Amino acid sequence: MTDTTKHTVFPASKAGKHLANLFIASCVFGLISFGFSMALFGAGSLWLIHAAFGVTLIHHVTVRCLIVKKTEPDVFDGNSPAGLRFGSLRHAFNICFMVFIALAWLAGGILSITFQRLNMWELWYDQDPSAYVVADLAADGAAIIESGLLMAIAVFSWKLRNEAAWERSKVGSVEKV
Repeated sequence: MTDTTKHTVFPASKAGKHLANLFIASCVFGLISFGFSMALFGAGSLWLIHAAFGVTLIHHVTVRCLIVKKTEPDVFDGNSPAGLRFGSLRHAFNICFMVFIALAWLAGGILSITFQRLNMWELWYDQDPSAYVVADLAADGAAIIESGLLMAIAVFSWKLRNEAAWERSKVGSVEKV
């Protein structure tokens, strides 16, 4: 048996555990919102929910691939927040991009609710709109929840960045986090 540490997908820290749960919830609510918005093919949100879903999916898959990618040996434990393989999570661009995606989800949800409630958009012609309205409002609610989840991911990524900086300061490393 070897003495190597088993790598976790997310850092073994308080922020890392929250990030793992938030990424799972983000995938679930994003898929729910996308699915329900397909009742009207996304027209209620001017396709913002669909665009945000696609960008979120690409982001989550990319971050996952970057995290599990093997890197050169590091002075830190493989599951440490300061480890090299978690650099993509704590990078400032990632945090800003998560806020941007969250705002896109929020805009899609609010725009669709506005069109539904103010009856600014006639999409049903002679059909009974009740099923479409319920599906669209469910998509809007899930989109707003998804926006909150992505903002929470950005906050916990920032906390992970602070944890990594604190851990690197303990070791005395001058390398930029």
